[in-house]
Amino acid sequence: MENQEITSPVIAKIDHGINWAARWFSYLGGIALLFMGIIAFINVIASKVFGHAIANVNELIDYCLILVVYCCVADCQLNGGGLIQVDIFFRLFPYGVKKLIKGIGYIAGVCIYTFAGYQAFSLLAKHIRVKTTASTAASSFVIWPFTLIYIIGTFVLALALLWSVIRMPFMPRPETELGPGDYDIDELNVKGKLFAEHPETDGKKGE
Repeated sequence: MENQEITSPVIAKIDHGINWAARWFSYLGGIALLFMGIIAFINVIASKVFGHAIANVNELIDYCLILVVYCCVADCQLNGGGLIQVDIFFRLFPYGVKKLIKGIGYIAGVCIYTFAGYQAFSLLAKHIRVKTTASTAASSFVIWPFTLIYIIGTFVLALALLWSVIRMPFMPRPETELGPGDYDIDELNVKGKLFAEHPETDGKKGE
């Protein structure tokens, strides 16, 4: 996660840049989500009050969901502490084994999403060539821009997963994973003394 201190200054600068790009890319997904809410609200009012629903609104919302997912998932990976994992079993392993499992999962994700994006290129060419639309209605819209966003999103996610592997050796060990030998004994003694003298400060000096 970006808020953790990375031990290498160079890796930290690169990490900041990648996180910045992923965060701004996720804003596009936020805009799509806001648009989905607005268009759904307008459609309900138009259909219930005026008796005329917006044409192709369901297809439009479905395709906007692609933007929401694939524009935000890379930011979730980099700044949300990783993607889905079964913590009830994962926490039973030693810290080194956990890192190995995460690394293997990230590399597998890189392969899967890179392949998915590569395969979608042929689909994108087809959509552009024949001007594929979301439905057969005359007022329907072309779907190739959504396919393009999907391709970009898969490659951005693959990059995020790859970077998660690269920066892993430079990430500090979480406090929940620290063992007895990982603490500064003198610092603990000072904190314990302070807490004994001033328990209301929770081991911290008051101003």
